[in-house]
Parts: sequence; C-alpha cells; structure tokens
Amino acid sequence: MTPPASLIAFRYGFGLPLAQGAALTPGDMLAALTGPDLMANRYPIVTQSWLSARAQSLTQAKKRMKTDPAGQADFDAIAAEVKAATDAALRATLARAIDTADGFRERLVAFWADHFTVAAFGQENGASS
Repeated sequence: MTPPASLIAFRYGFGLPLAQGAALTPGDMLAALTGPDLMANRYPIVTQSWLSARAQSLTQAKKRMKTDPAGQADFDAIAAEVKAATDAALRATLARAIDTADGFRERLVAFWADHFTVAAFGQENGASS
C-alpha cells in the first residue's frame, strides 16, 4: 500500500504542496533521480570555483589593506559580491526545494551538503577546535 501523498511529501521531500507531476512511489522517485536535474537550470547557484576565486581575492585584498588604503575599498566590494551571491544561493536553494516535482533529489542534496560541510574554526590564530 502506497502511503498518502502528504506523508510522502514530508518524508521524502520538503512538504506540501506537491508540485505537479511529483513522484508518489519509491520506484518513481528513484527513476526521477536518473534523469536531469531540472531545478539546477531553473535556479542556478554559483560554483565552488567561483567562490574559491573570490575567497582568494578577499585574502589578497585583506593583505593589501595593511599597506594600501585602497585595499579596504577592494575588500568591501568583493565581500559585498560574495554576500549577494550567498543570498542568491540561499534563495535558489529554497526555490528548488519548493518548486520541484523531484523533492527526493532535493532532500538528498540537502543531506549530502550537510554531511560534507566542514566548518574551520581558529584558522586566523592557528588554534584548532
């Protein structure tokens, strides 16, 4: 017996309402995973390489601030760009979860993103957490 759609929506996705065409059986959910990620095209997020490049630019601007007063303006501009991209990524992530007919994929994305997230504390002074 297939569980009711509301149970499926919360257990395997991000809740109600289910998007039109949402998979309601385990087989359909797994089959949807083999197809393309349609939400990635609809709600794009900046890439890790883009973020890494901006992080390096921030580090360089921070070093320049010690010797060049213009370094603060560079740092502020890059930091604002990163903040805007981070905010846009958060909105896109939420939109993907809400708008997708493939809620199980987005649930898996959230799980693995959390699973592999590492927070580095104490890098500035060499301390470890």
